[in-house]
Amino acid sequence: MLKKILRIVMLGIMVVASTACGLPPQETEEELLQSVAAVGTVVHNHWTEDDVNDGRIVYVGLVNRRNEYIWGEIKGLTVTLTIRGLDESYKNYSVVLFEKTYTDVSLSHIDYPGGEGLVILFSELEEYKQECCTAIWAEVILPDGRVLKTHDAHDFQIKPIEVLGG
Repeated sequence: MLKKILRIVMLGIMVVASTACGLPPQETEEELLQSVAAVGTVVHNHWTEDDVNDGRIVYVGLVNRRNEYIWGEIKGLTVTLTIRGLDESYKNYSVVLFEKTYTDVSLSHIDYPGGEGLVILFSELEEYKQECCTAIWAEVILPDGRVLKTHDAHDFQIKPIEVLGG
């Protein structure tokens, strides 16, 4: 009987502790979808097993109206990534170096830090004489038809980097 009481008390403590720690209740996919207000990107280096930085990993996150990242699963996203270079004569990012649309993507696949992200290899980019002055555009079409867009200047440093022996 004492063991049963202790289990009930421990279970109650765990429930109270998880609530006190701010762990949100599980939301349905529809509730998560309704909370989406904006999109953001995080870009990291992509490294091969041979320690060669051969591109970038682009993570695409969704945020709610409180500007908090949304954690959970939303399926059926369409994501278009565009990398543009600076056109010196017009002083704008109009030189398209890469553009690809990914269909039927899930948030858990592209979200940072838990997802795999979308890999863009330098070999996939159009030739670009400058190594600086690039920007990334992301467009996400949600399953309910809403379209979210963002862009950010990001120096892609379009040149593979190799870590020399150690």
